[in-house]
Formats: sequence, C-alpha cells, structure tokens
Amino acid sequence: MRYIVVALVLFSFLVSSPVHAKRKKKVEPPPSNTQTLFGNRLEHLGWFGGPVFSLGKYHNKVNYSVGAEAAVLVNRHVFFGLGAYVNGKEINQTNLHMTRGGALMGFYFRPDDLVHLSAKMFVGVGGLADQFWTLTYPDKFVTVEPSFDFMVNVVKHVKVGVGMSYRFVDKINQPAVSSLDLWDSAITAKVQWGWF
Repeated sequence: MRYIVVALVLFSFLVSSPVHAKRKKKVEPPPSNTQTLFGNRLEHLGWFGGPVFSLGKYHNKVNYSVGAEAAVLVNRHVFFGLGAYVNGKEINQTNLHMTRGGALMGFYFRPDDLVHLSAKMFVGVGGLADQFWTLTYPDKFVTVEPSFDFMVNVVKHVKVGVGMSYRFVDKINQPAVSSLDLWDSAITAKVQWGWF
C-alpha cells in the first residue's frame, strides 16, 4: 500500500509540473529607449581584408602607393580596422619613400546593391624611409586621408572598388621634403575579400 501511495504522488507531480509550467507567463524585459550607434542588437559581425593601390602626386610628380587594409564589419554597414601603405618611387629625388600606418573607419551605403558607395577615413602616423625601407628620420608625422570608393559585389565574398582620396600631412621638419610635397589627391583601386 505504501508503494502505491508513493507512486501516485510521483505520478501526480509529473503530470502537474508541465501544466504549471505552461501557466507561467514569460516575462520579457521592457524595450530599451537608449539610442546606440548600431541599434539595440548586433545583427551581423563580419570582416574583410585586401590590397590597395593608389596613383597620385608627391611633390608635383606622379607616384604610386601600395598597401593593405583589414577591418571588422558591423551590421554589414560600418567597419573599423587598420591600414598600412608605402609609396613606390622616391620623393623629390631624395631617395626617400613615405610610409604610413594607422586606423580606419568607414561606411558602406546600400551594400546589397551590385554597385554601391563606400566612404572611409584613415588617420595614422607616417615616416620617411630610404631605399632599404628603414626609417631615415626619427620624427614622425600625422597623416589624414578621407576617401570615397565605388564598390562592386563580384561574388558573395569578394568586392572590388575604384575611387578618390585626398591626403593631408602634418608639418615635416626636414629640408629635403615638406608637408606640402605630400599633400595631394589620388586615384585608388582595391580588392576586398571576407565575410560581408
């Protein structure tokens, strides 16, 4: 008899537990009124990287620059990352090349469209290097370079783009090269691959 009572108690507990659980209402937190840069939730986190080529003027002479960029992409529109670049020819017959590296931030406008616009701001530190790519002068200078690019979605994980940029350089205290020698616009071309 004792075992029958125990079995009935256990059976009634098992039957009543799901019913009681169903009766409980799910308590949801109140909606947040705080405005944030990316909304109230992170919908997508991606990344990309790739080479960058630009053609512009240094001391009124055509020169080219090569580099690479890598960034984290938030909600498919906003990206933060790093970039490093070096110009290929010597500046003003000094056997010096400008190197620069720093942080970048940008935005894709309508990234699902086949052709879409990208805006980017690069802020970094530059230096003057000799032909062996060693820094010749110990002092550094700040460089700022905004740019706009027309991007094309080649495949799901690859973009290509062409655009324009303008390079601003802080004061350089060197007799052979001045900051005005390095200020100028450039035509840019890039390839990006990653998880967009």
